[in-house]
Amino acid sequence: MAAIFYTVKDFVKTFAFPKTEGALRWYIVNRHINGLDEAIIKIGGRILIDADKFFEVFERKYIPTGKYTPKNKKKVKK
Repeated sequence: MAAIFYTVKDFVKTFAFPKTEGALRWYIVNRHINGLDEAIIKIGGRILIDADKFFEVFERKYIPTGKYTPKNKKKVKK
């Protein structure tokens, strides 16, 4: 299956996370540190993002470690 690439503006319009271009650009600038370099391609001045790889890497790196927790996530009492 062929990958679908999005520009920064299209990515923010299409997906609920990250909510702003600034937040997405932060991930792009730090892509070599946070592991998202495999999901982001820079051709000339244009940045293209493979959404499937972006969310795959994000879930693998941040969700299991507990570094990312959504603000609206409610704690369940046991």
